[in-house]
Amino acid sequence: MNIEITKELLHELFIIDFDKGSMVRRSTGVEAGFMEKRRGYWFTRVAGHSVKRARLMYLAFYGTWPNPTVDHINRVTSDDRIVNLRQATRAENQKNRVFKPRQNQKLLPGVVQKGATSFRAQISVDTKRLTIGYFNTPEAAHEAYKEAKKRMYGEFAPSC
Repeated sequence: MNIEITKELLHELFIIDFDKGSMVRRSTGVEAGFMEKRRGYWFTRVAGHSVKRARLMYLAFYGTWPNPTVDHINRVTSDDRIVNLRQATRAENQKNRVFKPRQNQKLLPGVVQKGATSFRAQISVDTKRLTIGYFNTPEAAHEAYKEAKKRMYGEFAPSC
């Protein structure tokens, strides 16, 4: 039997605190769900389905499913407060990522060394790598990268 998950069903099954980002089962008084350890997302079982809690919070607040995905503004995947959630496309959600530097990476994000004293600032937009410019220091190239990221990614640009 398939039961459609709706805003009304969620409010019937759970006590939802949008300010804290929590869902407590009305039947047991216990916090609903479990945290996936690898990436830190909360999952909650509803109507026989395991669903990310962030998606359920979005549905319970706005009345519609996020299409196609929900983005955690502060990048903390366990922080499901409604002020931290926004609807995003997959491409927008990827823009909000911060990559950990490789073990041997000595330069700042968005910076590639070209020759002994030249540093290229570059950014990827829609799977295309764009050159921002060439600079005398890695710090100047990184600043240009951060400005370009703000300009090109808009509200989805993470702080570096």
